Amino acid sequence: MNEKQHIEILKKVDSALDEIRPFLQKDGGDVELIKVSKEKAYVSFLGNCKSCSMNTSTFEHGVMQTILKAVPEIKKVEIMQDPVRLKS
Repeated sequence: MNEKQHIEILKKVDSALDEIRPFLQKDGGDVELIKVSKEKAYVSFLGNCKSCSMNTSTFEHGVMQTILKAVPEIKKVEIMQDPVRLKS
């Protein structure tokens, strides 16, 4: 994938996350996109979502399904527990 396609996919994934974000924020949590590599999106839970006992279900039935449905270029979504953030 070229840079332009990569940027478009990032925007699509972010837009998909915006659909589910209000439900997570209502309970003091959130989700962020860490990176997209090839056909995979990597996300991380924030706030209360990190330690919530329902985060596996939220990931599988909320976050992952929302991304896969909205962004057909993404074939797999993985959650990163403690992602390393690179400085810009």
